[in-house]
Amino acid sequence: MGQLEVTRGVCSLSLPGRKATTPESLLAGLRSFFEAADGRWVMGYIGFGAHHSRCSTLAVGSDPEVMLFIPESVLVIKDDGNATSASGSLHLPRGGQRATNSGSPPPLTDDTVDRFRDMVANALGWVGQVPGRRLTVATRHGWSGPVDLISTMAAGQADAHGVSRSFYCHHAGLEFAGTSPELLVDGSLEHFTCHKLSGTSGHSPARRRPLDWDLRLVEEHQSSIDSLLSAYSQFAAVSAGPPEFLRLEELVHGMTRLAVEPKPGSDPASVLLGVLPTGASPTEGLSEIARLEEFPRGPYYGLVGCAAPNGRLQWSQLLRTVFQRDGRTWLPVGAAVTARSSPDVEAAEIALKARSVRLARRS
Repeated sequence: MGQLEVTRGVCSLSLPGRKATTPESLLAGLRSFFEAADGRWVMGYIGFGAHHSRCSTLAVGSDPEVMLFIPESVLVIKDDGNATSASGSLHLPRGGQRATNSGSPPPLTDDTVDRFRDMVANALGWVGQVPGRRLTVATRHGWSGPVDLISTMAAGQADAHGVSRSFYCHHAGLEFAGTSPELLVDGSLEHFTCHKLSGTSGHSPARRRPLDWDLRLVEEHQSSIDSLLSAYSQFAAVSAGPPEFLRLEELVHGMTRLAVEPKPGSDPASVLLGVLPTGASPTEGLSEIARLEEFPRGPYYGLVGCAAPNGRLQWSQLLRTVFQRDGRTWLPVGAAVTARSSPDVEAAEIALKARSVRLARRS
């Protein structure tokens, strides 16, 4: 059976031979880890594979599906250059940005695009059975040539729109870095804001408000918000603000801010599992994701972030992320399939998302 191991400041879930843990044991293990953290920093990720406890046919890999840890030391750097750590305060001199040979990944291959088109066409059969269904399907875009992932993370720091979080992880040979535009938990256990994104397009002068979108994107975004309001209501009081646009350098996302107040006595483990994205509405669609997807998602489409000693929680959905292991480099890309989707439209969307990723190649 899969084991969630909590030992020496590390919480790790591995699923050898796809042997599932249970939702109850997963929650219990995470609770014991956060209780043992006792107000210290907690960092790491809860990957998409954590849903294996609910859908045992999901593809999983050899890497941990959950990896949380209590760091030995933390350096907190503020915008003004002042920094604090366990050893005291210091001031970092302002310097120029580190020069990197950054750019977009190689274009998607024809095989990747054709495979994704087939997945979308197949997903439409399930989505079309009941009005309002949606299913996010993903594939891998791989290429040769190593990437400097630490510099890739640093390049993401230049993003100034306010909700992105850059991250880097290296564990047991797996290395990944990215800058996620979707900050799902920003606040505390008493109250946090979820910046939910859904619906992606390129820039257009005709689109100044969410209402200017075509009907496909409007319905996709609204169905996503409706799904979250229903899911979050199981553990919190939640309300949605008006739809907005989040304008990035190359992309425009629909965004709605959700005000979330977890029920009294809620703990970090139950809240994080409550907001862990499924990509399926209803959640029974996880079995469709398992049927359609060839590759395990691993950390991708899960949560990455930290819990601070002061109670601050910041957890982003793990998107726009480049992975490396054993000389292989890949970028997971996906899109939400709704009743108004088409294979060509969704394939164009993942190509747009892939081009928007900024990575630094090793010289």
